[in-house]
Amino acid sequence: MINGECMTWLQKHQGTLKDDCRVVFPDQLSQVAALRNASVVSCLVDFSLIRVEGDDALTFLQGQLSSDVREVNGSHAQYSSYSTAKGRMLASFLIWHHQDAYWLMVSSDIADAIVRRLSMFVLRSKVKITRQADWSLIGLQGPVADQWVHGMHPDKALDRGMVLSVDGRVVVVLPGQGYVLAVEGNARLVEKVLEQPSLMPVGTDVWCLRDIDAGIAWVRLATQEQFVPQMANMEKIGAVSFKKGCYPRPEIVARAQYRGK
Repeated sequence: MINGECMTWLQKHQGTLKDDCRVVFPDQLSQVAALRNASVVSCLVDFSLIRVEGDDALTFLQGQLSSDVREVNGSHAQYSSYSTAKGRMLASFLIWHHQDAYWLMVSSDIADAIVRRLSMFVLRSKVKITRQADWSLIGLQGPVADQWVHGMHPDKALDRGMVLSVDGRVVVVLPGQGYVLAVEGNARLVEKVLEQPSLMPVGTDVWCLRDIDAGIAWVRLATQEQFVPQMANMEKIGAVSFKKGCYPRPEIVARAQYRGK
């Protein structure tokens, strides 16, 4: 779901929102050039946030996802995946911890289905799983973005996977270059970031090039159950742990890793 600030930004820059949640702007080649050589901003309406909270949230996610969720904390994010009994991925995530909950960034076209499926396995665990429609996700990359994020914590090196939390907003430092900014309800801040004159607006397909450069693959509706995690580079980005212990569906993933089949 696109919020009012993103829609205003989209219309101002002659963009359109496609039925598959892709944002498209004119002159894609100029956007690609800006991604490579300047500073860009993208409203990530093709992604949503799932919040997992409760006393048993860590134990629950540790037993469902492919990564070692114990490594996720208030200052470190992690990629992960969720698979069928045959080891085929149903979803991939970027996970961080904030406000005593785990936040799973996932493709919007599968978010509701993943909430329903995960909820099936909660049983008596003290876990609540909800999709968060009141949060905005913004992608940033380039020198201007570096300067803005570094200003939040000038005494820290911005390492891959770092999570910065200031005044209710969350910034995750992405592999390669770039950042994801998550903001809850603060329309003024969202508008301010999107309308920075030194940040060129880019569409969904152009922002995807950033992920391709960094080796990040996302499972979407069209690619559900098509790949085991290694086929999508998941073990290379820390989204699969082979030392975390037992969880559903590890055998096929482990066999692909150690036996190559």
